[in-house]
Amino acid sequence: MDLKQSQYGGRTTGPEGIVNPEIIKTAATFAPPVSAPASAPPLKTSASTSTSTSKPTLSPFLFYNQPGYYQPSYYQPGYIPSYHKYQNLNADRELQETVTNFYLDETIEWLTHEKSFRSAKKHLKAIKGTNGYDIIRSILKLYIRKTGANWYDLKRDYASVKDYLYRKLH
Repeated sequence: MDLKQSQYGGRTTGPEGIVNPEIIKTAATFAPPVSAPASAPPLKTSASTSTSTSKPTLSPFLFYNQPGYYQPSYYQPGYIPSYHKYQNLNADRELQETVTNFYLDETIEWLTHEKSFRSAKKHLKAIKGTNGYDIIRSILKLYIRKTGANWYDLKRDYASVKDYLYRKLH
């Protein structure tokens, strides 16, 4: 009886997913002989003493690697689920410094040259001073907390950050 022409089309399981032992026996009799590599330990035999006439015990699991048997990829030997750990850019202090310095320079530029920021020009001296970095950083942290934005998205949200800075400085 050819393995691929068995009653279930070459599978070891029936329609309900139950393992059919007759097919496994058939597969074990038609399976190619198992030879172990030279460095591997000898195969265990069904007899308690090893003789030249004893056959190695074949496991039904040897059949699963035969052609005609479908085995999902997550059961395949060697399948290792991958785990990726990503860097949290919001916690990156260097990125926060870069964005804060960018908006510090932009705010100074807006306060000195834009007409819409003239009413907030009273804060120009404080922002140009030693506390300017801390003022802008605290405003940006408030913006992030209220909008749920990320530090790396602040340059992309240029217009909304500018409006928020304008409202906080007035």
